[in-house]
Amino acid sequence: MLRVLVADADPTSRSGWVALLEAERDLRARPAVTAAELVERCESADVVLLVVGDRTAPRMPELLAAVSDRSETPVVVLAATATDELVPQAIEQGAAGALVADAAPTQVVAAVHAAAGGARVDTDTGMVPVTGPLVQRVSHEASPLTAKEVEILALAGEGLSNQEIAGRLYVSVSTVKSHLSHAFGRLGVRHRAAAIAEARRRRMLP
Repeated sequence: MLRVLVADADPTSRSGWVALLEAERDLRARPAVTAAELVERCESADVVLLVVGDRTAPRMPELLAAVSDRSETPVVVLAATATDELVPQAIEQGAAGALVADAAPTQVVAAVHAAAGGARVDTDTGMVPVTGPLVQRVSHEASPLTAKEVEILALAGEGLSNQEIAGRLYVSVSTVKSHLSHAFGRLGVRHRAAAIAEARRRRMLP
């Protein structure tokens, strides 16, 4: 079981990433609300996911250095900034990997696993192939969900089974499964719990 520490100044984004990572069977995530908590807890984590926005970007070198001084825990930076200049900067400053904010959740999960396994970005090319699976940057175009997909995901988020959702909406179970499968692809996830977490992180669901 890999322990992931999620450091993010945005409470909504932070809770979303924690929920998304927790949806993976082999990951356990917990939040770091402040820089002090990040430094204090990084030693007990296998990987740190550091989400850096426009407001916190100036502090990224300081945060990476503080984690490095305190532990050998690898850091994956998720650059949630207006530009993607932060990605190469994060690599240069010691991050094990960095991705742009609209990377698919499966890529973020893959980066966490790879970083925990000791993978780093190649110093010559600055890239590791997606199949590696750690990537320096990978842009994932977020496809909007249809109204029916949102409706079905919302019911799934309430804990209803496929059969219960089908009964509620007067459709077949196969139709429910089809809508869920399409939603997984649009959200860049592999299973139900991750889809619900990602939809909530994107504020598609309450």
